[in-house]
Amino acid sequence: MVAALVVPLVGRVSAGLARGITVAAPAVALGSAVMALRVALDSGPWHYHLGGWAPPWGIEYVVDPLGGGMAVLVALLATLVAIYAGPYLRALSPRRAAVFNSLFLLLTSGLLGITLTGDLFNLYVFLEISSLAAYGLLASGGERAVVATFRYLLIGTIAASFYLLGIGYLYALTGTVNMADLAMRLPAAGGGSAMTVGVVLIVVGLAIKMAVFPLHGWMPDAYTYAPPPVTMFIAAVMSKVSAYVLLRVLFFVLPPSGAVETALAVLGWVAAGGVLAGSILALAQTDVRRMLAYSSVGQMGYIVLGLSLGNAAALTGAVLHITGH
Repeated sequence: MVAALVVPLVGRVSAGLARGITVAAPAVALGSAVMALRVALDSGPWHYHLGGWAPPWGIEYVVDPLGGGMAVLVALLATLVAIYAGPYLRALSPRRAAVFNSLFLLLTSGLLGITLTGDLFNLYVFLEISSLAAYGLLASGGERAVVATFRYLLIGTIAASFYLLGIGYLYALTGTVNMADLAMRLPAAGGGSAMTVGVVLIVVGLAIKMAVFPLHGWMPDAYTYAPPPVTMFIAAVMSKVSAYVLLRVLFFVLPPSGAVETALAVLGWVAAGGVLAGSILALAQTDVRRMLAYSSVGQMGYIVLGLSLGNAAALTGAVLHITGH
C-alpha cells in the first residue's frame, strides 16, 4: 500500500525506478507471506492486533494455513503479472504507466488484506479497496472497456452493499464483527429471521463477486476488453479470493443452522448449472479471452460445488481447484 502511494510520485522523476518499485513490492510481500505461512504451519495461527487494540474491539489479522496459503498465491501471481506487464507499460506515457502501477499495487494490497483479516467489516473495507482499483484498471482498456467496467461497477456496488448489509444483521445479533468472536456468539444468539437474512445477503453478495452462474453477467465483457495484464490478474485472483471469503464465512464463522444448510443446497444446484452453462457458452465463443471468461464461470461452478457438499474431501478439492485455476 505504501508503494501504491509512492509510485505516482516517483514516476514523475524516473519511470524505471517506479517500475522497479512495482515489481519489488509484491516480491517482498511474497517473501513475507511465505515466511508468515511457515510460522503458521509450525506454530499454529499467528495473530496480530492492529494498533495494539485487542479483539473484538480492535482489528485482528490472522495468518493460518488457509489464509496464509491464499496470501502466498496472491503475492506470487501479483509478482508474475507485474513482470509480465512490462512491455504493455512501455507503450504507455509515463503518467499513465505510473497510475496503472499504483492501481495494480492498490489492488494487490486489498486482496492481501482480504486473505489475512480476522474482522468481517475490515474485510469489507479491503473488498472496496480492491474493487475500486480493479474498476480503474479495467477501464484503462479503451471505450468498450469503460462501458463494460461501468456495468461491473454497478453490479459490484450492489454485491458489496449486500455483503455489508449482511454483516449488519450479524452485528445486530451479536454486537461484534470479529470472525472468531462471531463464531462463539452466533450459536447462543439463535437463528431467526435476522440470521437468515444476514446469511442470504452475504452469500448473494459474494456469489456476484465470484461471478457464479447466473450472476456472472458482468464478467465476459470486463475480461474481454480490459488490458491483458489486468485480465490475467483479475481473472486468476479476484474471484478466487471471493471464493476463499465464502469458504471462510460459511465454515469458520457461521454456525451450522437451517439458513446455512439451505444456502449450501441452493449453491450446489446453482454450481451444477454453472458448470454446464459456462462450459457450453465457452465452446460457442470465437474470441479467446471471452472463451476463457465463460470457462472461468464453469470452473467457479466446480469450486462452489465442492463448497456446497461441505465434507472434508469436497472442501479439499475446492481449495485445490482454487489453487489450480
